[in-house]
Amino acid sequence: MAEWKTSVRGILQYYHERLDGSWIEERHCSLVFHYDRAGDLDAAARQAGDCANHINDACEAQRVHAVPVDKAVLIESTNWSKGTAATHIFDKLREELFHADEERVDGGAGGDGAAVTDFLMVAGDDREDEVIFRWANALAANGRVKDVFTVSMGKRNSEACATLTQGTTGLLTALQKLAKISLEEAAMTAREES
Repeated sequence: MAEWKTSVRGILQYYHERLDGSWIEERHCSLVFHYDRAGDLDAAARQAGDCANHINDACEAQRVHAVPVDKAVLIESTNWSKGTAATHIFDKLREELFHADEERVDGGAGGDGAAVTDFLMVAGDDREDEVIFRWANALAANGRVKDVFTVSMGKRNSEACATLTQGTTGLLTALQKLAKISLEEAAMTAREES
């Protein structure tokens, strides 16, 4: 991964030197070229678009792509994304569940590939979250997870199934309501079983 970052960092440095108020952020699996502090945001957005195109053209063979996001350009390897990370975690959990089922003395659910979960909620507020929305929606479509809810925060077109225009506050309110409903259902189930 360090090899592609070195190539991209050189390109980013070129644009950074020409765009006052820009800065480069290094993340674990990506780089971000920020221009939110630039004086002329329209001119900065054009420079950022040129930067993304430059990276996409120059680094295609290294399996790297640049995507303009809100006042920044996100650069990451096409081999790894939020979607591939989520798939990796989901498959690891499934594998652990399968092995736990195999080791059960009482037979339990058996090692038949039982579902990791029956509920999944994915929320995001950025274009880079679209890949994870697609991944989660596919889990629902192919029946791997019974109930999947994908939620985009903000006002933009999205592959998410729902939109919360109230941002983080709206999401926290919705999660509190879900938690309350879940507690009430658990209490009702416990009463019925006793």
